[in-house]
Amino acid sequence: MATFSDRLPSRHDIYLLFGACVLPVQAQALFSYLNEFPSLLRHMTVWDALSAGAYSFTFALFESLVLLLALALLAILLPARWLKDDFASKGSVALYALLPWLVYSLSTEIVSWPRYILLSAGYLLLLSLLYLLLRRVGVTAGSIKALLERVSLLAYLHVVLDVFSLLVVIVRNL
Repeated sequence: MATFSDRLPSRHDIYLLFGACVLPVQAQALFSYLNEFPSLLRHMTVWDALSAGAYSFTFALFESLVLLLALALLAILLPARWLKDDFASKGSVALYALLPWLVYSLSTEIVSWPRYILLSAGYLLLLSLLYLLLRRVGVTAGSIKALLERVSLLAYLHVVLDVFSLLVVIVRNL
C-alpha cells in the first residue's frame, strides 16, 4: 500500500514548479505596481510608495504558494501517471494553459454562466490535448523541464524580493 510520501512529487520538481508559478504572478504584480508607481509618488513619499509595492509582492508570494499547493494536491489525488510523473513539466503546462483563462475571466466585469461553462470546457479540452501531447512526445516534457531549470534563477530572485517584501510588511504592521 502506498504511503502519503509516495504520492508526493519529487522535491526538485516542486521547486521547479514553484519557480514556474512565481514568474507570471510576480510579473503581473510588478507590472501593475510599476503602472501605479507614478501616481503613488504624487501622494506619498518614496519610502511609502515602495512599501505599498511590498504589499503587492507579498500577496504575489502567497498567490504563487496557493497555485503550487493546488497543483500538488491534484498530484496527490490523481493517479501518479497523470500528474506526479513529470510533475514540473505537466504542472507548468497546466498552469500556463490556465493563465489566459484567468486573465480573461478576471478582466470581464460580468461573466455569464454559459460563457463561464464554455470557457471552462475549452480549458479542460486544451488541457487534455496538452496532456496527450506530453504523454506521446517524450522530448517535450524534457525540454519543458530544461527550460524551467534555466529560468529558475530568475524566479528565485523574485522569491527573494517577495520575502524581503514580506519582512517590510511585517515591520510596518508591528
